[in-house]
Amino acid sequence: MHASKRITFLAAGLWLAACLVGSIFPWDVVDRARLGMDEVHSVLSMADQTKAAERIFLVGSSPIVLGISAKEIERRTGVPTFNIGINDSAEFFDDYMGRILPHIRKGDIVVVSDPRWLDPLRLKLAPGCTERLAGNCLGWWFGTLPHLSLAGRFILGLHQSIGPTRIDRDAHGDNDALDPSRSHKPFDTMRPPAQIATADVKQMTQIVDELRRHDACPLLALGPVFVSEREEMSWNSQIGALQSAMSKSGYGRFLLADDVFKTDPADFLNSYEHPSAVGRRNWTNQVIARLTDHVLGPCISITAAD
Repeated sequence: MHASKRITFLAAGLWLAACLVGSIFPWDVVDRARLGMDEVHSVLSMADQTKAAERIFLVGSSPIVLGISAKEIERRTGVPTFNIGINDSAEFFDDYMGRILPHIRKGDIVVVSDPRWLDPLRLKLAPGCTERLAGNCLGWWFGTLPHLSLAGRFILGLHQSIGPTRIDRDAHGDNDALDPSRSHKPFDTMRPPAQIATADVKQMTQIVDELRRHDACPLLALGPVFVSEREEMSWNSQIGALQSAMSKSGYGRFLLADDVFKTDPADFLNSYEHPSAVGRRNWTNQVIARLTDHVLGPCISITAAD
């Protein structure tokens, strides 16, 4: 066999092996998770050093990173506020919450927004998979050759020393380099799932219960989503069912799901769940309004005191 053919077959074999490796364990997801959680560690460290009796944390994926201003919430409530959102955290939300909970203390307010609530079919890792390789971490995650290097990082624990941080954050954890006014090409609307209420209520109540066990006040905030006009009614029906189920379970006051669905692309940056400057201002105002509402606000005793 000619040397060139052997090299070709070797390269093809490596590529197929990499596809198999990348398809049964999501090395890239784990790598992003570790980088993201390292990134917010400095913000959590600053929050831990504050002497304030209460703090506000913004917890979630890219919609939180792009869509809520911690600086503006602090300015208007007087409570130190920190954006600890991580891009793509919907894929590893359980481990992400597990990393945050040790930093939560009595009197804190935790605003949580998990994109899985509106997209229950989104792929996600089983708990613990960002820290160790186990059978429940395996699945069908198609990938190609770069996963070999990611696997090496995972095994050797080198993720902390490779690559820059992904977001330029200020002292509040907000993205200082964000330019949400820049224009982007058109993007798709989000399609409504068959049903969201049953699974969401379980996930949401678990988060509320866990945060309350830490003597914190939770607020579950559904972020703005770009939908088509013809599907807006279907979406609103889904959210109505979710709000009703949460209320019947006794958790309705912890849910902020007002004016979630938007049909104007100007409210969005580059996808159906990434708010633009307009969307960011509107969602921030909604969160502040609920936190300071003397009737509906679940944490009013905290925000009113300041």
